[in-house]
Amino acid sequence: MSSLNTPTSNTGFYLHLEISDFEALANIRRLEVLKMLVNGPKDVKSIANALKISTQAANRHLRILYRSGFIERKATIRNDTYKLHYIYYISPKGVEILKSIKPQQPSKYANT
Repeated sequence: MSSLNTPTSNTGFYLHLEISDFEALANIRRLEVLKMLVNGPKDVKSIANALKISTQAANRHLRILYRSGFIERKATIRNDTYKLHYIYYISPKGVEILKSIKPQQPSKYANT
């Protein structure tokens, strides 16, 4: 899980990323989820519908991103809402990169 470390000189805080964090970002669907969350919080059903995947598959991707610390979850009785974690500042260039990701055409063999 990502963690904040002590401040360095004038740069403020820096983020410590572990290998598992990069593994969480290695999946195109999870990058598409982050791309959606750049524009604000979304619930599981709207994410699943936008990605044309089951809510079970959406929950799996969201759980991985949540456990890695990239997103926050607000649980309610009816549904869970997710948003980018507040410590992640995405630069304009980063937003550009996320927005340039093309939706993946699922393989007929893939179950994501």
